[in-house]
Amino acid sequence: MESVIQKLREEDLSRGYCFMVTDRELLEDEAYYLYPDGSIKIEQVNLKNIELPRVVLKVLNKRESELVKRKHAILK
Repeated sequence: MESVIQKLREEDLSRGYCFMVTDRELLEDEAYYLYPDGSIKIEQVNLKNIELPRVVLKVLNKRESELVKRKHAILK
């Protein structure tokens, strides 16, 4: 399963799309979003209407990003 997720993540990022990573430590309507430039943001998603734009709650700094990448086994 992990290899499938890794492949999807790599494909999305290489196409210029962001990739969502859920984490139990975040609120139910929040997720990490990885961007092709290597940045990671915590964004809020409207679970009742996913068509609405996400709200950026926090842009992670380099140290925070590295911790998230390590925790979720993100190689890049």
